[in-house]
Amino acid sequence: MAIQFQCPACQSVIQVPDEASGKKGPCPQCEAKIRVPTIEIPPQQAAPPPVAPQQPVAPTELAPRMYQQHQQPAAPEYAPPTQQAVPQQPVAPMPPQQQAPTGFDPNAVPGPSDFQDPQAAVPQAAPQQPTFPSADEAAEPININRNTVRRRRKRKGGNLMIPLVFGGLLLAGVFYLYWQSTPKLSGEITAVPVPMLEIETVIIKTAELTVAPAARDNVLEKLFKDSERLETAIMHTEVGADDDGLFLDLASGGKTRFYKISIVDNPGLKFHYDENINAIATLHEEMLIQHQNDFFNDWLNVINSGEPIQVEKMVEHRDNLLLTKLGGLLGFQLQAVVGEQHFRCVLESNDELYFLLHDNISQFQVEGRQLSDGSIPFPGRFTAVIKRP
Repeated sequence: MAIQFQCPACQSVIQVPDEASGKKGPCPQCEAKIRVPTIEIPPQQAAPPPVAPQQPVAPTELAPRMYQQHQQPAAPEYAPPTQQAVPQQPVAPMPPQQQAPTGFDPNAVPGPSDFQDPQAAVPQAAPQQPTFPSADEAAEPININRNTVRRRRKRKGGNLMIPLVFGGLLLAGVFYLYWQSTPKLSGEITAVPVPMLEIETVIIKTAELTVAPAARDNVLEKLFKDSERLETAIMHTEVGADDDGLFLDLASGGKTRFYKISIVDNPGLKFHYDENINAIATLHEEMLIQHQNDFFNDWLNVINSGEPIQVEKMVEHRDNLLLTKLGGLLGFQLQAVVGEQHFRCVLESNDELYFLLHDNISQFQVEGRQLSDGSIPFPGRFTAVIKRP
């Protein structure tokens, strides 16, 4: 068996052998000096050596006295374990008035083997527990300093907090350095006015048009005869058809001029472009397919109805189809803001963005525009300061 108890200082469950009963030692968890609870351990009994059989003793006057002495041995404190019975020689009880026979020596004292007590046993020495002191030392009172235990706990907790705090500060420093080294999508950028710019006609080949062949051929035939022209003070646009497919033209209006912004010379724009090129290309392709389908559906309705196309539809075709195609991967997401007016990026060419704006401005804002699906892919906002030659 084993003795199981709780440390009065740290409440840890401790289990020691029975031999440690009443002894004192350190707690294996908090190292406080404690005493093992005292339990009573029954003594180990050993079987006595066998006794040689004896001859019966003749009854005498002293037999009652000796019989009483044999029947009243001292009772042990605990019942011994079951041992193999030792054979005893019976002693015949005699009446109290019967006389001893002639020839019996009353002075003869029976030997130890005549009255061997079967209850007696030689106790075995308990093995000494090496981790506990003697019983005398264990009897000393235990003095547990709870403040010392509490300080030890605090010291352990404090030692754990030091690397945690240091690690947190290190991560914060790394994040700050990364944030400082990452180009920002804000601040000032330079815009340069362009005196004269002729934009090359863009062709969407017939095989690249993502519409049904019958609808495609009907609309191209209509536009081959009569192209869709839209002229405003900002820009002049034309959407028509030729032998190669659908063509798109754009030119400056009478009161505007082109302003160009270099993508390479502005780290924020270049970082956004390089980091999101795959997502930008996918989104641009999806927008083009959607706007092509809308364009051909609108023109099929015009052909079937026999009525001229409305100006509102022509504006939609310019903004959605023509400017998405000419604006390129980055430019189709951007717009220039002058006061309360918004102007789309009209061209992306050779890592440069072009905007058509009024001639008498000194700066404008460049920000992401909301697409037809409601998203705003470009999260930045720059102040473009015009640098005139």
